[in-house]
Amino acid sequence: MTATAEISAERDGSLLLGWLGLLGWSIELEDGGDRWVGTARHLVESGDDITVSAAAESRSALAWQLFRGALCGLEAGDRTPGSSLRAA
Repeated sequence: MTATAEISAERDGSLLLGWLGLLGWSIELEDGGDRWVGTARHLVESGDDITVSAAAESRSALAWQLFRGALCGLEAGDRTPGSSLRAA
């Protein structure tokens, strides 16, 4: 990957979304015109899932919100199974 491609990937959130995928999260993004909306889901060992939902003005901002929400969801391992998080 060239330096320009790496910078572009960082700006549009592709690297963060790629990391979430490597960590076992399934990601759904949708361009709603004036806002991007997305959901990240992760199945935990118990068979339950963690779901993070977010909306943002850009794809990169949405990627950051989903990434932060995913990390918070994993840190809060004692959450009620099957519950959802809303990224700020």
